Amino acid sequence: MANRSSLKSVDLQELITEAAKLELKVLNAGVDCWQVWINQVAKFSNIANDTLHGIEDDKVSMSEAARRLTAFSKENMEVLRDLTGRLSKSYFDEIDRLADTVENDADKSATHKKTAQRAAVRPKQAAKKTAKKGAKAARRKSAVPAG
Repeated sequence: MANRSSLKSVDLQELITEAAKLELKVLNAGVDCWQVWINQVAKFSNIANDTLHGIEDDKVSMSEAARRLTAFSKENMEVLRDLTGRLSKSYFDEIDRLADTVENDADKSATHKKTAQRAAVRPKQAAKKTAKKGAKAARRKSAVPAG
């Protein structure tokens, strides 16, 4: 009974540990998203500011401004696509890791149950063998004529 209780506490500890790892990965993914977003907004702000100053000073034509913004939009889409790819890869890697952990725990649990079942059967088998030996010995004694 105490062994079963300690197994449950170990399982609970593993569950809490895995949940904490998952939460940290989610937090890191969120930070990564915000970093990319802030960097892209900063780039856009710089491009827009430079373009507006250029238009005010008649140094940049409207077609040049459109070209700059189009180039930034393409770059932004590539950056966001890469971010999405990294995050989805990380997500599926984590799902695979968790699935492997669950599978390994299930295998360990099944092995533990089999070992416990074998251990429970062995004393019964030993008791049966002892009883059989005792019965055989009793028969031999009764078969041997007394003195």
